[in-house]
Amino acid sequence: MIQLRSKLYIVDNSGAKIIRCIKVIGKSNQKYGYISDLIWGTVKKSRLKVKRKVYKRVLYKVIIIQTKKEYRRLNGEIIRFPLNAGILIDNSNKLMSTRIFGSIPRELRYKNYLKTISLAAKII
Repeated sequence: MIQLRSKLYIVDNSGAKIIRCIKVIGKSNQKYGYISDLIWGTVKKSRLKVKRKVYKRVLYKVIIIQTKKEYRRLNGEIIRFPLNAGILIDNSNKLMSTRIFGSIPRELRYKNYLKTISLAAKII
């Protein structure tokens, strides 16, 4: 469950390390973001040795792929991850990276993020 001012780790090679949530994209009064939701965020920490694709104090769209709060699937399974994590995308909903580290849930397939699924190492 991601809300205003939550920190997310970025698990791709876009150059950002930590992002802070500014707004959950969706309905006008939506307060929390769950797996496969979009949020607006700003970069708080970036990787130093990577060529700069992202900059601090600029808004970016982020897909939430992992949350500490448990998530119940339609078939009754409950999934939970050890950290809050996301992937950066640009304004036209294309990935800003070429690699994704770690596992992603299969709920991204239902929202048609097929490029993300093809780059992932493991699908849960």
